[in-house]
Amino acid sequence: MDGMVADRAAEMTGLQLLNKGGGGYTSFLYPLGAMAEMGEPASDFSDAMVHLIAESQDTSGAWGLSGSRAPLQESAISGTVLGIYALKSYGWPARRSEFDERIARAKAWLLTARAVTTVEEADRLI
Repeated sequence: MDGMVADRAAEMTGLQLLNKGGGGYTSFLYPLGAMAEMGEPASDFSDAMVHLIAESQDTSGAWGLSGSRAPLQESAISGTVLGIYALKSYGWPARRSEFDERIARAKAWLLTARAVTTVEEADRLI
């Protein structure tokens, strides 16, 4: 957690410009999930990450692959599940209807997604 906090100031500069940096938007899915699990309240930092993640969603509803670094970036299914979790955990009230629509599109995509690995099937079922 300390490392995540220490990097926030540097990350904010790029986030405000929708600069995804190395690893693309998936680099923000896992920290947001960790923050949510630890009960960290919403902040300017989480808002910036959620905005970038929302803007990275494909029109299909999925969050596709933004790189290929297994296992963290090998699955659009896992990325989509984490995208939903980010929007549910840190979406703010003024954009709630937009985020709800994005979540609905993601869920619809997950219902038709074909899992190849056990991890993908477990994530899809979540």
